[in-house]
Amino acid sequence: MKTNELANVQSAHEARKILDMPAPAHQFLEPENLNLACGGMPVLVDLIATPAFQRLRGVHFLGAIDYSAVPYPNGKSGWIRHTRYHHSIGVMQLALYYAELREIDTRQRAVLGAAALLHDIGHPPLSHSIEPVFKQILDIDHHRASIDIIRGEHPFGAQVLETLHNYGVDANEVVAILSGQDAQFEGFFSGPINFDTIEGILRTYRYSNDSETLHPAMVIEAATLRHTTRHQEIVDEFWTHKQWVYEHLIHSEKGILSDHVCMVYLQDRIEQIDNTWLFIDDKELLHRLEGLKELLLSDSFESRALQRIEGTVHFTKRDYFVDERGDFFAREDTLRYQNTRSTTALSREPSDYDHFENPGEETQQDLFHVHRV
Repeated sequence: MKTNELANVQSAHEARKILDMPAPAHQFLEPENLNLACGGMPVLVDLIATPAFQRLRGVHFLGAIDYSAVPYPNGKSGWIRHTRYHHSIGVMQLALYYAELREIDTRQRAVLGAAALLHDIGHPPLSHSIEPVFKQILDIDHHRASIDIIRGEHPFGAQVLETLHNYGVDANEVVAILSGQDAQFEGFFSGPINFDTIEGILRTYRYSNDSETLHPAMVIEAATLRHTTRHQEIVDEFWTHKQWVYEHLIHSEKGILSDHVCMVYLQDRIEQIDNTWLFIDDKELLHRLEGLKELLLSDSFESRALQRIEGTVHFTKRDYFVDERGDFFAREDTLRYQNTRSTTALSREPSDYDHFENPGEETQQDLFHVHRV
């Protein structure tokens, strides 16, 4: 169907109301029925039970920002600290919903679900907040660590590889998909509109914004089917949510300072750091970095953090926008869903920023970007 024909599609053919459907029961929290959340697939249930995956319960989703911006978890309505465990299960649920929409067979559904579930299994403690330091010292990031775990190339991942093998799931096939080397599944692992980004952005938007937000399953359905102009509106709206998250939280002064002080604390222990630090949780890391947790939870966090800055903090500022030249219905997502980057300097004076182009070394990563290995 051509684009001009789609404009005439009646509203009765718009996206179905996801919350009235039996799947997925995605509420951003731990599922009450894990087997149901896993689509009745034992391989996914058993992968969740592995020590490597269970560690993600102790790795907060936004890292240091979860501590500085949410000092009282489960207190104020909507402000709850989430974890990489919650997020990874959520990504898996969205992938399984996509599999249902596309009627993907059982074997491929297992591979798809495993790739979605395990995409963040190598995340270090405090998520992205200190990952640049680990990359600098150990020459490894969470993408590489995840692959090592899935392939059993690190002892921590032995049970993960064994579980995949027991159910006949090829670990190398899982790696190829989650790393973007295998472009099947319509770009939901390799494109800008992907399972990881949809879940992560809407999770963050939901607990840092009082307004109603899109349900992630609605975005998956719209991005999968692309039958109506309403589908286009839904996915475009999701992209504007991504801009809001970065502008108001990730790139806020508190967001930038939260990540920076964590890296300063870790660099102070640089001689002690080895590969085992990658696979501990937040609690153990904060125990090793004495004083960091107290600083992050301080009511005067920003002023105290600024006192620790020596020189200028540089970070890569991202702005997200929809480019109408990219045809949504032709799946020209890399053209339509764009972002710009510029290096931004945060000085010692609060809210004093200096922007300039041609970014150098980044001190903050895109939290919701699929990395191709």
